[in-house]
Amino acid sequence: MLSIKYIDPEPSLTSNEIAIHNLSVADKHLDLSLFIASANGWLDANKDKNYQDLEKMLRQLKLNTHLYAKTPELNNNMTLGLSKNSTKLNNCKYECIFSCRPAEHALREVLSYWPSYESNLEALSEAGMIFVKDDSTEIDIPEGDKLVKFNEKSINIFELIGTNKKKIIFEELTVE
Repeated sequence: MLSIKYIDPEPSLTSNEIAIHNLSVADKHLDLSLFIASANGWLDANKDKNYQDLEKMLRQLKLNTHLYAKTPELNNNMTLGLSKNSTKLNNCKYECIFSCRPAEHALREVLSYWPSYESNLEALSEAGMIFVKDDSTEIDIPEGDKLVKFNEKSINIFELIGTNKKKIIFEELTVE
């Protein structure tokens, strides 16, 4: 059985190194929520980058997870953006979807939306995430969407991972 721990990173590590560590750990354990939080951390550490750059880096690291661009279904109180702190201009046309599964299945999912890996990679340069336009707690969710509501503790840890203030560690629990 595995236990997840969130530890303070070594002071010598850069934000980018922490983000890459977290992406690698989340990918190894196919943990979508932690992977998305870690991707936000990578974008936070690399404010001049976008999802296309992240996908290229994921391929260099030979990770399982793939990203793909998908035409979003937005309601009136939603907008697309790259991230709150990005310095890279991005006129978002697509929503970035994370396929956090074994590599062959993730690539198959990408190719179910795009005729080629290359065309998806190009579209990722125009991909962002969905933001709610105001502080409203009422969000119009498109019918059929699977919405996961996180508790306050989960939100806090995702924020810490997304700003590279915590490292993710999976430990094997031993039964004595």
